[in-house]
Amino acid sequence: TSGANSSFFVISGNLASNKGTVTYNGLTLTQCLKMESSTCIKFTASSKGTLTLVFGESGKNVKINGKKNASDSNCIVTVDVAAGSVEITKGDTMNLFYIIYTPEKTIPTPDPVEKKNGLSKAEDGNYYYYADDVVDTSFTGFADCDNERMYVKNGKVDTTYTSVEQDGADWVYVENGKIRYDYTGIRQNSNGWWRIEDGKVNFNFTGLADNENGRFYIQNGKVNFEYTNLIQDGADWVYVKNGHVKNDYTGFAENENGRFYLENGKVNFEYTNVIQDGADWVYVEKGHVNTNYTGIRQNANGWWRIKDGKVDFSYTGLADNENGRFYIENGKVNFKYTNLIQDGADWVYVKNGHVQSNYTGFATNENGRFYLENGKVNFGYTNVIQDGSDWVYVKGGYIRYDYTGIRQNANGWWRIENGKVNFKYNGVASNENGMFYLENGLVKFNYTGTYIQNGIKYNIVNGVVKGKENVLTVMRMPNSVLTNSIKMVI
Repeated sequence: TSGANSSFFVISGNLASNKGTVTYNGLTLTQCLKMESSTCIKFTASSKGTLTLVFGESGKNVKINGKKNASDSNCIVTVDVAAGSVEITKGDTMNLFYIIYTPEKTIPTPDPVEKKNGLSKAEDGNYYYYADDVVDTSFTGFADCDNERMYVKNGKVDTTYTSVEQDGADWVYVENGKIRYDYTGIRQNSNGWWRIEDGKVNFNFTGLADNENGRFYIQNGKVNFEYTNLIQDGADWVYVKNGHVKNDYTGFAENENGRFYLENGKVNFEYTNVIQDGADWVYVEKGHVNTNYTGIRQNANGWWRIKDGKVDFSYTGLADNENGRFYIENGKVNFKYTNLIQDGADWVYVKNGHVQSNYTGFATNENGRFYLENGKVNFGYTNVIQDGSDWVYVKGGYIRYDYTGIRQNANGWWRIENGKVNFKYNGVASNENGMFYLENGLVKFNYTGTYIQNGIKYNIVNGVVKGKENVLTVMRMPNSVLTNSIKMVI
């Protein structure tokens, strides 16, 4: 019996596959019948016999013909039943994994006056098929004896014979010459490997099943050794190769839903990484190769440029993920890279491989030193601002180291020499707006007076030079007849 289908028992109730597993008689049982108020199992015992029920719980009751019977410490109920109708119903809430009725074996007492016909056990302990007291060596097939059905070959039960053979409309599993009605699993003959349920081939079965050799994919009752796929097995997705579930396989497999990463034959839906898949390195997200992803993902070796789910080793440039924008060389983020580089219409500051989108300040590349706001060169920016220990003249986002003159900011007008404020400068200097008087590098708009520089006297009004004249001053020298200085105005 498998599930609720049986040619012997009449079963009504609900099945479950999430109540654990039970091992009995060499079988690992995963499906059970829930003993509920509506659950009922009926059968007709052909003779006095033994009913064996295997549950998932010990110390609980089940009703057999209305009488409660408790499961033992091994979760088994074994009761004797008389010939006739037997009904099994709920006592306590339990889960039934296995049921078998075994008729009591009887040794027929032959009429000494009758000749032997059919299958009978001889004094040598072997079973022979007789026709009028003579072993019928022409007979090969099945016959019943001692409440068992046996396979006869050339008139004798071959107790060494094990195979899957046809018995009328059924194909049955024969082990050591007897049909194993208590066996459910997979057995083979010369035609293939077959799904056996309660001793018979179930040609309606398509799915996965086990025997001592492993777990196999079965199609219409037969193991399909040409079948390779990634398929669902309960809560798991497993890799079937040539009909066999590959429990020792770790790697990739695919089906109509995509390509997946497996460990020990199962898709690991907890796994996220960048790993090698043949000639490619791919981005696995929750067990699935994410071919829809383009961005940056990491593994133990670094952060990688992913395009359509694969590492793009040919890529050099900038790319994004949820952590920001990064500089990539040959597919890998270069965390040692610091520079000012072009990014589309912008120039951006990369520090340790990461675009510094929050950075405002200065950065340098082979073209010079630039002023950035929020990580980008502000080509519209012109000002005199501080750069470390210097104050510099920025025009169009670029420090003008080629400029000498006067430029202003919010604090005043400043003497610029080779792009930097000269705070030691005292005197007059000019720009396109005129000539001005400066002290300590700053135009003194509050100064009115004169200032002599290099033999020239400058007339200054509010810091602006309004006129100038050359001045020659002769100082009194020793033994000179001059007693006063002479000013010559030219």
